[in-house]
Amino acid sequence: MNKIIFRLLVLQVTFLLYQTAQVYAQDFAYKDSVYVDYIKSVKFNIAGNPLALPAVPLGSEFPLELSFDDMDTHTREYTVSIIHCNKDWTPSQEINELEYLSGFNNAPIRDISISFNTVVNYMHYYMSLPNSEIGWKITGNYLLKVTDRDDDDKVLITRRFVVFQPLMTIVPAVTRTAEVSKSTTHQELDFEVQHKGFVIRSPRTELTATILQNKRWDTAIKDLIPVFIRSEGEVFDYQDKIVFEAGKEFRFFDMRGMHILGENVENARQVANGYEVHLRKDRINTNVSYLYRKDLNGDYVVDCYDVDVNDCQTKGDYGNVYFTLKSDTELEGKDVYITGAISDWQIKPPFKMEYNESRGQYEAQILLKQGYYNYQYTTVDRKTGRQDDNELQGNWYETENSFTIILYYRGFGERYDQVLGYGVFDSRKY
Repeated sequence: MNKIIFRLLVLQVTFLLYQTAQVYAQDFAYKDSVYVDYIKSVKFNIAGNPLALPAVPLGSEFPLELSFDDMDTHTREYTVSIIHCNKDWTPSQEINELEYLSGFNNAPIRDISISFNTVVNYMHYYMSLPNSEIGWKITGNYLLKVTDRDDDDKVLITRRFVVFQPLMTIVPAVTRTAEVSKSTTHQELDFEVQHKGFVIRSPRTELTATILQNKRWDTAIKDLIPVFIRSEGEVFDYQDKIVFEAGKEFRFFDMRGMHILGENVENARQVANGYEVHLRKDRINTNVSYLYRKDLNGDYVVDCYDVDVNDCQTKGDYGNVYFTLKSDTELEGKDVYITGAISDWQIKPPFKMEYNESRGQYEAQILLKQGYYNYQYTTVDRKTGRQDDNELQGNWYETENSFTIILYYRGFGERYDQVLGYGVFDSRKY
């Protein structure tokens, strides 16, 4: 009888732990996201390169840097943990933490600073990874998670990153697509993989590729298998499959100085609770001729004119930035959003624009830190939910875009997806 009662208790505890795990798992998504409105200016990148996708070789001397601002100004204990993931960004189930984790999870963020001499006050948090408390042992996809220990481990931030071992070489080529209707508006990517000395027994089942345009996971083309097999290499040469809308160079504004008007800033002034920054009015430029201008491919950097770039992390101020898009009429059945790295490339309510009929324009106000910003206007169909990033910008084949190729390998009998090839390429150079 005692054994039966004991087993029932074990089952009950197991079920409760499972329920807790399920609830906990629903608190966040396996993607780049911020879950509270008081966390701003999240950056996660290779040390010294704020525009780089967080992807590093295994054992690299260049760490990853995480930084963000807490606008509540109360010092909290934030912790960082990492989760190894499959190539489809589901958590790896066949390996445990001991196999991929160096150190321990829930490592506290110890580098905390108070903003200095700013109108808008905030707390700045910083962590370099890997460090003596947390790191990784193997290649693959990882999800970084920031939680608030003072609030029942509430999830604040999630960020994807990749650890790779460069055993494979990637040779890319950006071409015009064979589909005539897309030849002036899209870009096609073909590439060859070389791995001299590394044997892949069954390339079509063990090797896959994921392609990102401008570091965007939401539009990635995934699970590509080789078309042609060679002795020490594979060819990924499809017809009208690895194809992306070319878009147009991103809109931008320079807010590195609150008292110096940067490009596309019409005026800026200090008010009681901060700064108001009005940008020059944008227009729908679908039919405007293409003009090349080097941009950040939708990203942004925190930077200030009058202080060192590192000091800007705590001396940079915040301003309410006013966006305006001229349109004689409201777009029928569609909403307009501001998107880019500032919105994690997501459709979020704070980035939605409202149509002002009396002024004939869409308007929005967003709190942003001093820096240099790229952005775009995205439409969303209210009925279908279809998102169109280029309806208000247009597509031009000549547009400069960056492409990231990630090679995943899982040999027969292996328990997780390794990353054995990684490369970033500029569309205008290949």
